[in-house]
Amino acid sequence: MEPPDYRLGDCFKDFDPEALRSTVVACDAGHSAQLVAVFRYPAVGSYPGREALAAKALEACQAAKLGPAANEYTLNFQRAYPSSTSWESGDRRVDCYVTADGGNVINVSALP
Repeated sequence: MEPPDYRLGDCFKDFDPEALRSTVVACDAGHSAQLVAVFRYPAVGSYPGREALAAKALEACQAAKLGPAANEYTLNFQRAYPSSTSWESGDRRVDCYVTADGGNVINVSALP
């Protein structure tokens, strides 16, 4: 699956935030990441810049509501946001993932 098709709550095996595709798995199967927050900029508007996008992604991560199961794991936030090139081709999405350093060790949804 490709990033524009990812849905809130999707869980990923062998996740790499730089990859052009990732393998979506059931959240009760071993996975290394979950999409926990999505923010979409309006379709109109100029590229806000990398720093503004990074700040918006951080804000999305901080606003993500995680369930109690998330406390059972050591999780990190990974942010993904448009480059100026992808912005020009219509990408307006900022994503926040929780990830586990240890590989596919998460076997529950981090969301409530």
